[in-house]
Amino acid sequence: MKTTFAMTTLLSSAAAFAGPMPFMIFENADSVVTDHLHLGVEAFDAGGSIDFVLTNASAGPGVITSLLIENSTVTSGLTFSELIGPDWSAGGHANPPGSIDHSTGWAGTFMSFRADPSPVHNGLDAGDSLTLRFDLNGASFADAYEAFANSDFHFVAHIQAIGASSVWGVNVPTPASALMLGMAGIAASWRRR
Repeated sequence: MKTTFAMTTLLSSAAAFAGPMPFMIFENADSVVTDHLHLGVEAFDAGGSIDFVLTNASAGPGVITSLLIENSTVTSGLTFSELIGPDWSAGGHANPPGSIDHSTGWAGTFMSFRADPSPVHNGLDAGDSLTLRFDLNGASFADAYEAFANSDFHFVAHIQAIGASSVWGVNVPTPASALMLGMAGIAASWRRR
């Protein structure tokens, strides 16, 4: 029991320490400059729920106007419970642009969200964040976080207001996430002993 608590605590604190998992631009039809975009998503234990916090820390123009979450064995067991932040609602794009299939192998859309109403005016501007809370329905935070950190499912963001253009980005794991998973593996092996 103590080791399970320690492992969950380790994962929670490592998630907070590692910082947001960044987004990589995968669709940029107009070849606009995107170096200034700094978008991320991270997961936190919310006691029976998991919070995914989307942040826009960009140093220039770019407004996140919609978000899609990929279907997976983990996400299919989650139940959407609450949206915390700007005026957004469930719904929006059914699937990301087809080019994502070449970079991640998109397994279908679990759920999508959009700025509501008039996307660009109510989107996630630089300095904003949005929290999506999902009930774990008896699943463990550690399992859900491991699937997130391993990119077993992805978040895709539509970013608009970059001049007259828009781009699409997908979250990708960082070396800090891999380090955190290694630490979780060590904690799990301690638990088995």
